[in-house]
Amino acid sequence: MTIGLSDEDRELRDSVRGWAARHATPDVIREAVEAKTETRPQYWGSLAELGMLGLHLPEDVGGAGFTLLETAIVAEELGRAMVPGPFLPTAVLSAVLNEAGRTGELAALADGTLFGAVALQPGALTVDRTGEHVTLTG
Repeated sequence: MTIGLSDEDRELRDSVRGWAARHATPDVIREAVEAKTETRPQYWGSLAELGMLGLHLPEDVGGAGFTLLETAIVAEELGRAMVPGPFLPTAVLSAVLNEAGRTGELAALADGTLFGAVALQPGALTVDRTGEHVTLTG
C-alpha cells in the first residue's frame, strides 16, 4: 500500500532532497562514517532553521504544526541521501514527549539545541556526565 502524496508533500520531498544533495556530500558522509566520536553535524542548525526538526510539533512549542506524515517524508529523504546525524531519534523522541504531554524539552528539540536518543530495550542506554560533557552509550 502506498501513501498518496499531495502536491505540497511532493514539494516538501523535493525541497528536502535538494537540501540533502547540498549538505550531505560524499565527503560529509565519509567523514561521519570514519569519525572516532559523534559530533553535532555542521548542517544541524540548517535543519532546525528550516523547521525539519519540529515539523510535527505544535507551533506553541516551537514546531511547525504539521503531522507525522510530513516528518516521515523528511525522514525518508534524509535516509535516502544517507544524511548522518540524529534526525530520526530526535523526531521520535519529540513526538513521544508531545503525545505524553511532556512539553518542557520540545522547543529545544525543535530548534536543534537538544538531540534525541531512543533505546529499544530497557537499560540499553547509559549516560555519563563529566562537568558539562555528556556521553550517551548503548
